[in-house]
Formats: sequence, structure tokens, C-alpha cells
Amino acid sequence: MDVEFALVQKDVLFGLEQGTKVLEQINKEMGGVEKVDMLMERSSEAREYQREIGELLSGVMSRNEEEEVEEELDRLEREESEKVNVGIDNGIEKVNMPGLEGVVEPMPQIPSSNVVVETGRDKQKQTERIDKEMVPS
Repeated sequence: MDVEFALVQKDVLFGLEQGTKVLEQINKEMGGVEKVDMLMERSSEAREYQREIGELLSGVMSRNEEEEVEEELDRLEREESEKVNVGIDNGIEKVNMPGLEGVVEPMPQIPSSNVVVETGRDKQKQTERIDKEMVPS
């Protein structure tokens, strides 16, 4: 029994030797603790950089950036309102659109009095009041 036990111990010792050699070779290929530390630092920096890019792409803006966007929007809205002038003339809304002068003819005036409408076989007359505000201009 002592011989068998000695053979097992020999195999265990050989396995430990081989394992140690493999670990030493792997550590040598990895470059040591300093290289691992440097790699971990670079990896951390890369993750932080990616997080910043993700925030930019997802639309997360700082308060200052939001204020700049709001100011730009207000400026653009003012410019657009200056381009399209809306006025009221004799109760009729007039819209002046640059470049469309003479292209669109104004709508005819709607009479504000009662309109006579003939209906049926006996030509019975009915009157209707057409309200100017009910018809879009």
C-alpha cells in the first residue's frame, strides 16, 4: 500500500509542477501586475468615454444647453411670425404670404342678410339666416 501511495504523491507533485509552469507562462504572456493595472485603468477610461457618448446620443442635455435651444427656438419662431403677417380688414382676416401675391384670389363676400331659398313642388319660400362667422374665410 505504501508503494501505491507514493505513486499517487508522485503524480500529484508532477501535476503541481506542470500547473505551475502553465501559470508562469500565462503570467509572462499577460505582462505582470503592472500591465493588468494599466489595462484595467484604460478599460475604466473607455467605459467612461462610452457613457458620455451614450448620454450625448440619448439627448441628455445640461441646463445651459437646454436654455440655448429654447433661445434658438424663440428666435426662429419670431422670424417665422415676421414672415407671415396676419391682419384684420373689415372683419375679414387677411394673410400676406411672401411669394403668393396674386396667386390666390380672395373669397367673395358673404351676404349678411336673409337668403331666400325655394324648396318643394309648391315653390314654398323659406328663409334662412346665414351667419358670416359660421363660414370659414
